[in-house]
Amino acid sequence: MTSKQEYLDAILKTKEEYGPIILSEQGWKFNSEKDLVKIYTRPHVGGPDLVKGVALFRNITPSQFMKHIGSDDLSFRQSWDTVVSMNEYIERYSETFEVIHNEYTLPVITKRDFVHAKEVFVAEDGSQDAVSTSVDALAKVPVNNGAVRGQFNVSWWHAESVGEDLRVIFSHQTLLNGWVPTYVINLSVTDSPRMLAKLATRIGTELIKQ
Repeated sequence: MTSKQEYLDAILKTKEEYGPIILSEQGWKFNSEKDLVKIYTRPHVGGPDLVKGVALFRNITPSQFMKHIGSDDLSFRQSWDTVVSMNEYIERYSETFEVIHNEYTLPVITKRDFVHAKEVFVAEDGSQDAVSTSVDALAKVPVNNGAVRGQFNVSWWHAESVGEDLRVIFSHQTLLNGWVPTYVINLSVTDSPRMLAKLATRIGTELIKQ
């Protein structure tokens, strides 16, 4: 998979499969609420549980929010996504369609890297969805020395206005691959949505109790 159309096809397939699940409130099990982020899990075929974090951001628009999470500034990204250690854009076909190479340093295990295609979709009501899925790009992006190539079955950001505020969903299903202790898998499931609170602080807003 190396062409623009193949990357787009992979994103559209992911959007069709996961969209009705992630954007629905049905079938999710409430896990916890931490730092004003509500965290849910849901079993799904092809990997570990889906996880979803839901938060309400004060006074920000979908476009402003997507600009922040799409930044290629590694130091900015690390200020709210503390496990990321590399954030490179391999291809940029447009302002909304790109192929990204990330590397993550996690507790105990060997670092993981991911190559994924992302497209941002804008709906008629102004809501926006950034949909990512891993793509086969070994020829273009070999695995970094010492890393294990992981897989995002899906990584999804949804942002919709609620008056002057913003309801944000972050959801993912991630295969870390290689040897991974159970507690690390559980940590990635239950803790990853908490970065929404750090993101709110970093971009100069705050979360509101839902």
